[in-house]
This record gives sequence, C-alpha cells and structure tokens, in this order.
Amino acid sequence: MKSIAALLLVSAYMAVQVSGHGRLMNPPCRATMWRVGYDTPPDYNDNQLFCGGKSHQYDTQGGKCGICGDAYDEPQPRTHEIGGPYYKGIIVRNYAVGQEIKATVQITANHLGFFQFKMCPVSGDVEATQECLDKTYSDGGRNQLYLITTSQTEVRDFDVTLQLPEDLECEALRLPVAVPLLATTGESARTALEGTAADRRRSSTDVPTVSCFPTLGLHQYDTQGGKCGICGDAYDEPQPRTHEIGGPYYKGIIVRNYAVGQEIKATVQITANHLGFFQFKMCPVSGDVEATQECLDKHILTVAGTNSTDYYITDEVRDFDVTLQLPEDLECEHCVFQWRYHAGNDWGVCPDGTGRDGCGPQEEFYGCADVSVSRP
Repeated sequence: MKSIAALLLVSAYMAVQVSGHGRLMNPPCRATMWRVGYDTPPDYNDNQLFCGGKSHQYDTQGGKCGICGDAYDEPQPRTHEIGGPYYKGIIVRNYAVGQEIKATVQITANHLGFFQFKMCPVSGDVEATQECLDKTYSDGGRNQLYLITTSQTEVRDFDVTLQLPEDLECEALRLPVAVPLLATTGESARTALEGTAADRRRSSTDVPTVSCFPTLGLHQYDTQGGKCGICGDAYDEPQPRTHEIGGPYYKGIIVRNYAVGQEIKATVQITANHLGFFQFKMCPVSGDVEATQECLDKHILTVAGTNSTDYYITDEVRDFDVTLQLPEDLECEHCVFQWRYHAGNDWGVCPDGTGRDGCGPQEEFYGCADVSVSRP
C-alpha cells in the first residue's frame, strides 16, 4: 500500500453570521499544535480563525479568506501560512492512500452549519492555494458536507470519519477545514437575578434568541441605525414588541424586591461566548407604560466595589455572577431591570482608524426583568 508521507493541517473559518468558535484538534492545525504537546508557539485565539470577521470578509474582501483562516488582505505570508510565525514545518500525521481517517473538531461555541475538509499537495515553501484545495474534498458523505443539525447544539468535540481519495499521494498536504456558520436557534445567554437557577426574564419559556440580529446580524445596524427594542426585540417590530409590556411574554409579575442602595447579584448564563461586556440598567415605570431606552440609560448600575458600569467577561461558557450597586436615589414600585450584552468578537474599525476584533458594530443581546426598589 502506498503511503502518503504527511498531512499538515490548518483550520479556516468562513463565517456567515457570527465569528467562528472552534479548533481542529485531530490532526492538530498549526494554531493548535501546542495544545497537544508540540513545541510550537501558542495561539490562544486558535478557536477564532474567522477571516478577519464576517463584516471584513464579506463587506471588504468579497467573501474571500486566507486558506488557514487569516484575513484575506493580511500581508503575505499570512500569520498561519507557510512563512508565518505558526508554521514550523512539522508533519503531524502520516496516512495511507485511500485510508479512512478521523478528524476531530472541537466546537467551543455552537453556531450549527457544516464542516468541509479539503486537501492540496505542496512542495517546499510554497503554500497551498484555495483553487488547489477546492479540487480535492475529503468526506465520507455524498455531498461532501458534515452537517451540524439542530439536534447537535452541544459545545463538544465532533469526530468525523473521512475517506481519502484513491488517487491522491504526496509528501506534504494542507488540509483546511471550512466551517460556514448558520444562524443559531438558541439563546446565547439567559439572565437571572439574585443567583437563582431559574430564568427570571419575561421570556422564561421563550425559545428564540433575544437578540437584535434577526437577519444574519445585519438588521440592527444596516436598517435600524443600531437601535434595538429595550428587551432585545427588533427595533422595527410592531409595538407592543414581543417581550415588552403588552406583549405575550409580559405578565406583570414582580420577580424581586430590593432595598434602596442595596448590593444585588445578577446571574447571566452564557451558552455561546462572544466576549464583550454586560451592562445593567433600571427605569421606574407606571401602569402599562413600558420603559424607554432614554430612561434606562439614566440609571446604569455600577459593578459593586468599582466605578465601572461595564462587566467584561472571560472566554468561558458558564454562569457569570455580577454584584451590582443600586443607587441611593432610586425608589420604585415597579422598575424595569435591563441586561445588555455587547459582544466583542467581530472584526471592525476602531475610533483611531485601525481594525481589530471588538471594534465597530457588534452583536447585542438583551433581557428585561420586573423588580421593585423600596426603603427598608
């Protein structure tokens, strides 16, 4: 049996809605080799090789991407390609012609969609091209796609059995895994007050995501000028919006009673981490009149023990407990408690004109709860 001398693997993400969150573990891609014992430079963002971000890839590069997930317009050699800092010329796997092999993709934030696996023979220090890669798919399925279905929404390792071609033999290969990401059908976060396990937002049994991004993440900024309903509904949704007073998820229930000036705990359950920060705001309301964003913006709660109103999160999928300081001058029989999550993992243009992740328009998630604040 003829043997293929090597398979050098790199992962590349093509994001359709949001930035990719996954890494190729087997064979380990150049950015991830350090995690499995190779003496290679650590890339701590190896689960975010997403072509510079969806806006950059599609709005400025016509959908193009570096073959390993770097931005297409990055100076060559790109960061994860031959000649870049993460390429060390190490062959990580040896396969046989026509062999069935297993690839493992570790998904750290599940956005559904599908995987593709491609190969390209290379020689010397000349990197593979996308045109060469597109000629050879490695896949055990008829349509060359490994679909992540709606029943596979876990954050876990996905093992895929692939069939190598009978006519492909080479001393070195590049094998990118392409991961186009489709819209998530679940919530990226849930909000609870006082650390309860139950979801205490108005949408406690609601399934759709409470996000201002109903159309591939573009609606809020491209058509609504960045505006959003106070509870996360699309700004142009007919009023009363779905999660606001008068909508089907508002039942007039006060879920917490606080004291003026009290320190309180809010818990946000992150099920898909997009980095960024949380803000928490309150607004007194009366009767069936909903809060306004202008009122909420006047009462932004500070993180207890700090002067900051922004709580930045670490890159983990877990519950985040945030201790907040209520104002000494805010008292109400009914206050709307708003949680805002401003994500930070999309590429954008910064105020100084440079570009990086976290700048420019970002995905946002909201939640509303109904509380009271009284004097002891």
